[in-house]
Amino acid sequence: MNVSFLCLSFVDVLQYIFYIFIALLILMVMITIHEFGHFIVGKKLGFKINEFAIGFGKVLYKRTTKSGMLFTIRLVPLGGFCAFEGEDADSEVEGSFNSMAPWKRLLVLFSGAFFNFISAIIMSFILLVSLGYADLVQVTNVEKVASETNAVQLQEGDIIYQVNGEDTNFVYDKYFITMIEEYAPGEDIPLTVKRNGEMIEIVIQKGREIVGEDITSTSKKYILSDEKFIIIDYTFSTPTVTNQAGENIQIEEKTQNDKKYFVFTYENLSYVYNIEENELFTNYLGVSLQNYKYSFVEALVYCVPFTFEWAWKILIILWMLISGQMGLESLGGPITTISSIATYTQYSWLNLLILFPLISINLAVFNWLPFPALDGARMCFVLYEWITKKTVNRKVEGYIHGIGLLVLFAFVIFIDIFHLLFY
Repeated sequence: MNVSFLCLSFVDVLQYIFYIFIALLILMVMITIHEFGHFIVGKKLGFKINEFAIGFGKVLYKRTTKSGMLFTIRLVPLGGFCAFEGEDADSEVEGSFNSMAPWKRLLVLFSGAFFNFISAIIMSFILLVSLGYADLVQVTNVEKVASETNAVQLQEGDIIYQVNGEDTNFVYDKYFITMIEEYAPGEDIPLTVKRNGEMIEIVIQKGREIVGEDITSTSKKYILSDEKFIIIDYTFSTPTVTNQAGENIQIEEKTQNDKKYFVFTYENLSYVYNIEENELFTNYLGVSLQNYKYSFVEALVYCVPFTFEWAWKILIILWMLISGQMGLESLGGPITTISSIATYTQYSWLNLLILFPLISINLAVFNWLPFPALDGARMCFVLYEWITKKTVNRKVEGYIHGIGLLVLFAFVIFIDIFHLLFY
């Protein structure tokens, strides 16, 4: 028994190591795309590039290209770089970074995150076509019993766009399931759905489970609301239902999934009684939902706005972090990111279709921020030089970026330790 448990644990460890490797590979692909953006634009504009590296630390593999550039693969797979001649200091060498026109330098600095953004658009297209996204849902099945007990007007194939006139929208966490949480059981919920290519207005109701108490061995009292109740007597195979005045309520037998149910209506609400479990309830919605899968043309049109919407959502989250509306547990450094990718990949390989565009957009937005050591801050220095026609002190700029890099490293290490200790 212990041997089997140990073997199973060892297999689980191997599996997790495998998924960690996959996560590292994915992260490296994204970083390589970023650095390749710098590289290809710099090369086309005539910049001298000394080294293109995948990873940090000790060199594991190196090769010198015909142009004299050194290509390396390094030990620590948590980053990479494209080293331009004279990037952090003035240089007399032709094609050095700071000797080039400001607009060329801006393009080079901009291109890394831009390539991440383009890759996010491509992966967003694949995501929308293959899985869709959770803010736009489609009805896949309407249960017969549930539809009759809940007055559900939804039909199979309906696409839900609005709840009470408000669009579903992931940017502001407006998901259909969360939007209807504010409605009480039995309360009308106006929906706008697309059915057979036409937008229509319908009304549905949420259900509720009713708590009952035994009166006798063959009857139960169910409290509904406002001190009203009904009593179900299940002495016989077909139960009887009476209200608090002792009046009989008409009941109808239904069969679903080889199970017997009894349905009835009381004060404009419909109920289901499960005789096998002796439970009275109204179904939550009575329908099965899935993410709406966009057609090829729809995904082609929406993949760009979808990517921009995610970028905007990231900025909203960043502001919430800065303003204290969101805690540090929402952040993650490289180790947390890798762990999250590995975990979600274990659940399903399809999660990669969601993770790839989201992390790519994060990389793009993060690198465009005007924080020292990031591309956004370097672009600010170039813009200052271009506008004022004054040369920036390279040593001062180098110190600023160096300190910024140390702060960033310290922060992400702190965040990862914070996650490891408390989450």
